[in-house]
Amino acid sequence: MTQQIAEDFTKLIETSEMPAGQKKVLQASVELFALQGYSATSTAQIAEAAGVSQGTIFKYFKNKQALLNFILDSTIAQLIPSYSMEIMKRLKNEIHTARDFINFIIDDRYAFLSENRQLVLIVQDQFLTDDAFVKLTKEKLSDRFQFVCQTVDDLAGKDFTMPTVDLLQLIASQLLFLFLMEFRFKLPTKFDRKHELNQIKENVYQAALK
Repeated sequence: MTQQIAEDFTKLIETSEMPAGQKKVLQASVELFALQGYSATSTAQIAEAAGVSQGTIFKYFKNKQALLNFILDSTIAQLIPSYSMEIMKRLKNEIHTARDFINFIIDDRYAFLSENRQLVLIVQDQFLTDDAFVKLTKEKLSDRFQFVCQTVDDLAGKDFTMPTVDLLQLIASQLLFLFLMEFRFKLPTKFDRKHELNQIKENVYQAALK
């Protein structure tokens, strides 16, 4: 288990009082689910990677689905809302123009995706295969999304030619595509992240501003 993976998931469990064995199971699950997918991962593989018995897994989680649900719920309920609040505070203090907003949000959100790539890959996989998860996630994040939209309107909404919802969807789709190309499809080493992000900024700027 790599140090990066341990650091990624520690953001969710570092303040938890859960037993060490449960933490090991969760960390190993995140690594394997992100690497080879949920369906292709067995509890035997998780136990081996975590250095525990399968009995330890079932001591804390009823089955593999319950383990996945715990990871997804933790990601959505804790990590995403926390980062959203932090972003909103920074936006109000640091952003003065529409271009400032575009630059900030693209750099910040791609850093977020990159730093938490194992968890993001798991969530992305579930979005493609689990309609119930998609519905539940939308319900959980609906109020937060409305708050983000209102904040954007307050900061620079008057400068955009497209509705704020469309603008955020454009940014999200561009960043998700780049993220998948870098971390799912493993682009060659000559890949220049800074150049690609600058290109996205310019594309969004041209599409969104008068």
